[in-house]
Amino acid sequence: GSKIIVIDHGSGHFVYENKILNFMSHIYEHFISFIISLFNPLFYGVSNSCCQWLRHFNIKSKGTIYNGISFDKKYKKSVLWKDDWNQKKIIFYAGRLIKEKGILELIDAFDKFNKKNKNYLLLIAGSGDLENYI
Repeated sequence: GSKIIVIDHGSGHFVYENKILNFMSHIYEHFISFIISLFNPLFYGVSNSCCQWLRHFNIKSKGTIYNGISFDKKYKKSVLWKDDWNQKKIIFYAGRLIKEKGILELIDAFDKFNKKNKNYLLLIAGSGDLENYI
């Protein structure tokens, strides 16, 4: 009797450097979306872009459930926490560390931003192909 909830994180088709693989991937995404929609779940996106992307599959989102955490004292007591960070504003990225997520652009943009805004800190959590590089 429970309602199924689907929380979508996408805002575009997966893209590969192979036209045939791209075509097959698009067909697969549409097929899976159709099958899932047969169960009449409640669809949500983690951003407005995700909600708009669902329309591409003829799915109407019920709303947005933003990803987020409460960064309270519990995390500030972590062994990884440094006392001088208490005075910083934190920008936090949690997700797969892959090129497609734009993590390299985020690091580059933060580096430029941080040259003029020293009161900010970029924390990154995740794993993926770029983990060792980052």
